[in-house]
Parts: sequence; C-alpha cells; structure tokens
Amino acid sequence: MSRPTSTIERTKAVLHRVDIDPTQLWDQLDRVLWYQDEPVHSLNVLIGFDVWRLAAKNGVKVMLNGGGADETLAGYFSYFPVHWRALCQTQRSLARAEIEAYCRTHGGDVGNLYRSALRQAYRSQLWHVPGYGKLAGFRRRRGLRKTGWFTDDIRDAAPSEHAGRAHRELDSSLRWSVEHAPLPYYLRVDDRNSMAQSVELRSPFLDYRLVSLAFRLPAEWKLRGPWNKYVLREALRGHIPDSVRLRPDKMGFPAPIRQWVRGPLYAKLQDLLASRQIRERGLYRVEAIRRDLDRHRAGEIDVSNRLLTIAQVECWLTQQEHSRQRDHAAATRGR
Repeated sequence: MSRPTSTIERTKAVLHRVDIDPTQLWDQLDRVLWYQDEPVHSLNVLIGFDVWRLAAKNGVKVMLNGGGADETLAGYFSYFPVHWRALCQTQRSLARAEIEAYCRTHGGDVGNLYRSALRQAYRSQLWHVPGYGKLAGFRRRRGLRKTGWFTDDIRDAAPSEHAGRAHRELDSSLRWSVEHAPLPYYLRVDDRNSMAQSVELRSPFLDYRLVSLAFRLPAEWKLRGPWNKYVLREALRGHIPDSVRLRPDKMGFPAPIRQWVRGPLYAKLQDLLASRQIRERGLYRVEAIRRDLDRHRAGEIDVSNRLLTIAQVECWLTQQEHSRQRDHAAATRGR
C-alpha cells in the first residue's frame, strides 16, 4: 500500500477550492475595506476574505491557521540574510557554509550572497552612528520623489528620520516581527476577515508556551542550511508526507496580479485614473501613473502592486468622505 503523498490524502479532508475572478475581486474591494477599516497590504487579503466566506458557507464555525509560526520559527526567506549577517560577525566560515547549503537547494551565487551578508553586517552597525537615521530618512524621501507618482506634499509628509533597527541576531529580528511587525498586522487582518463571516479564528502556534519554547531555541534550530522552520520540519517527521515537510518553497495565496493588471483590471485602473476624485485629491501626478500603467501593460515594467495600492487607498478615502458626509447630515437633522 502506497504512503499518502499529500496533506489531503493523509488527513482525508474534503477539499473546497476558491476560484478567483479578478473583476469580482475588484468589485468587492469596497466591502473588504469596510470591514478592515483601513487599506491592506495586498490583494491576498481579499482572497483570504473569500476563503473565510467559503468556510462559513459550508457550516464551519471555528478554523485553525498557522499565524505566528513564521515569525517565531523564521519561516520567511527574508530571515536567511539576517541569520547569515549575524554569523558573519562571529563565525564567517559557518556563514559561508550555510550559504553554500542554501544555494544547493534554492540556487543563487554563493560568492554574491556571502559578500552581501558581509556588507549588511557592516551596515547594521551604522544604525548606531548618530545621524545615520536622518540620512536614511533623506534617502527614503528622495526615493519618493524619484517615483514621480506623488506630489511634493506626500514627500514632505514623510518622516525626516528613518526608524531603522540593527538586529544583531536572528532572535532580535524575530522578536520585532512578533511584537511590532508584521505579525500584529496579519492577526488583525485575519481576525477582521474571519469575524466578518462569523467564523472564529484560532492560532495554535501562538500558545504562549510554544512561543516561549521557540525563543529559547538556538538559531540553528530555526534556520539550517536551506531549511527554515527547521525544528518544526523535524518534529513532523513521519506525521506528514515528506513531499510537504521537505517542500523548499513557500507561498501564501499566490495570484497572477501582474497579468490581471495587464488584462481584466487595466480598464478598471484607467477609469480610476480618469476620475475627477483622484485628480482633485492633490496627492498624485496622474499622468505619470497612467504612463507607467501603459508601460506595465506593454511588459516593460511591473508596477502592479503599487497601482493596486493606489486603487485601494482611493477606495478607502472615498469611504471616509462618505462617512463624514453621513455624520454631518445626521448632526444637521438632530439640531
């Protein structure tokens, strides 16, 4: 008898697929932002909204998710450079060995990654130099100007000093992720999406005892060679199929956003950029954005996420204006 090769086969769960139509996703942007009460980081939040809705439709009242595992056990690929940078400050030979093991599985140039880790180890010390935060803030403001999408008001409103952090060790970076960003934001987004459908969300990886254990473990039990969340992979040996346990890549709700903006969402964005409200907002250089939209459609650049960020910010600002108008009308009637 062959062993199960997928999670579905192993658990005998019933699979329900969420089919995403980009036009329908766009049309529900207003509703999702109403529940979220602020702009969100990506269209994945809208896709997640549909997942919770499907769960509710099938009578599910409580769901588990993996929130917190990435932030306590170094699940994001961005933690690898942090780990290598820390090793470069104490054990350079081990740092290079770790990078070599990583490249054998994920690809990449060992020499380039090692030199980058050394540079980052040096730059991380600069945050302790008086005045470096102001210099970093100046560079960020200059970057806003270079995009050409925003008026000077936006650039001038950016903080003059960049609040960077010099994480000397992996655990320092993980602690920041748990306490400040991105975990609190992700929990808030998921909580609002799930409660919008009257589904209770539970995050077992955030049991305080498990979090405490994770922060007592040395870095090599979180990142080792090509593997992130190493201790979790080892703990689940024999409990889940190796095709899942040893899967080297990572994804959330991947969506072909670049293609959507070139195709079904192109006209929607054109209409938005031609609207009176966005022109009178005084925040954007609309013609520059329209030129880049056309360049995106032609395949010259990829600005899909930036375009959709502007779309949802505009949707949210419109909601706020309507809310103020309703409040004003209610107050007027009450006089």
